[in-house]
Amino acid sequence: MAERLNFTKQSVEAITPDKSRRTTYHDTKTEGLILRVEPSGKKTYCWLRKGAGKVQFKKIGTFPDLSLEQVRGMAAKHNSGLAEWQANDYKGDNPFVKQSAKTIAALADRYVESQIRPWSTNPARAEREVRGMVNGYLGTWKPRRLSSIKRKEIIEWHGQVGKKHGHVTANRAWQLLRTLYNWAIKKNIWDGANPARVMKDDLFPEQSRHRYIEREEMPKFLGTLRQEVNVDLRDFVIIALFTGARRGDVLGMRWNQLSENVWNVPNRKKPQNPYVATLEEEVLDCLCERKKRVGDSEWVFPSFGKSGHLVSLKRGWQQFLKRTGLKNLHVHDLRRTLGSWQANQGTSLEIIGKSLGHGDSRSTKRYARLQTEAARQSVNQATRAMLAAKEVKP
Repeated sequence: MAERLNFTKQSVEAITPDKSRRTTYHDTKTEGLILRVEPSGKKTYCWLRKGAGKVQFKKIGTFPDLSLEQVRGMAAKHNSGLAEWQANDYKGDNPFVKQSAKTIAALADRYVESQIRPWSTNPARAEREVRGMVNGYLGTWKPRRLSSIKRKEIIEWHGQVGKKHGHVTANRAWQLLRTLYNWAIKKNIWDGANPARVMKDDLFPEQSRHRYIEREEMPKFLGTLRQEVNVDLRDFVIIALFTGARRGDVLGMRWNQLSENVWNVPNRKKPQNPYVATLEEEVLDCLCERKKRVGDSEWVFPSFGKSGHLVSLKRGWQQFLKRTGLKNLHVHDLRRTLGSWQANQGTSLEIIGKSLGHGDSRSTKRYARLQTEAARQSVNQATRAMLAAKEVKP
C-alpha cells in the first residue's frame, strides 16, 4: 500500500528504505506527485495520474538533485497538461508518452491517428485519401528517415510523378509531404528544416476550373434529374446543387445539423465554427421525404459501411451524366454552379463566399444576421432562376 506524506526536505530525508522491496509515497499537497524509494536507497520523484482510461506516468527527477519547489512545479505542469487533454476529450497525442516518428511511414501513421481521425469532418474518407497518396506516390520513401530526404530529391521525384501521373497529382503529393513535415515540426517530432517547403515555381502551374451548369444546359439537367431512379443520387444532387455544399459534407450530413430552414455545415479547418447553408423549398421537400425513408438513422444518407453513411456515388453520377448528355461536368461543379448563378444575379463576392462557406467572416457580430439574410436571399434568387430555366428550351 502506498503511504501519504507531506513532502518536505526533512520528511523525505527521514524515509528509511525497505531492503526487500520498492516503497511508494504520495504527496499530500500536490496531486499526482509520488516518491519511489528503492531498496538501494535511491529516491525518485514521479508523477502518476489516471487519464484516458490508463495510468499516465512521468519521471521527474531524483532526490536531492531537485528542490521540492521544482518538483511540485513540474507536477503541476503535468496536471495542467492532463486537464487540457481531458477537456479535449483525449483527442490528439498523449502528452505523457514520448512520441517517435523517424520515418515517413511512421510520421504518416502519427498524422492520421492524431490529426486526421480526431479532426476531419469525414475521418474515414480523409484517412483513405492520405494513405492512398502516401502508398501510391510516397511509397518508396516510406522506410526513409525524415533526415535523409533532401530537397533535390523532392524536386526530381516531383517531376517524375508529374510525367507519370499528371501535374495536379504531383502537386498534391508534394503538398502532402510538406504538410507532414510542417505538422512534425509543430508537434516537436522533427526539429530540422522542412525539405518539402514550396518556393516560387516549384509546383507545376494549374489551370483553374470554371465549369458549371449553364443556362441552356439547366433544362436538360433538371429534366433528367426528375426521372432519376437512384433515389440517393437524385437527393444528393438536389441538396448539393441548391446548397452549394461540398460532396463530403452532403454525404456526411446529420439530422442534428438541421434547424428549421438552415443547415449548420461543419467547418473542416475549424470544426467548432460551422458555416450556415440556407435550405430552400426544394431541399426541404427532399429532406422531408428522406426522413420518412431512413427512419431513426442519425445520417441523412446512411449506409452499412464503416463510416455509417455513403461516401461515394461515383458510378451513379457517371451514369446520370451520360443520360444528361452534358460533357466535362464533375460533382464539384454543382457547388460551382450555385456560386456562378449567384454571380450572374449580381451578388457580391462577399455574400457568395458566405453562402458557400468560404473562410470565416471578419464582420462584427452586429452584422451577422444581416449577412445571413443576404445570403439567404441570394441563394433563393439563384435557386428560382435555375428552376425557372426548366421552361427554357436548349
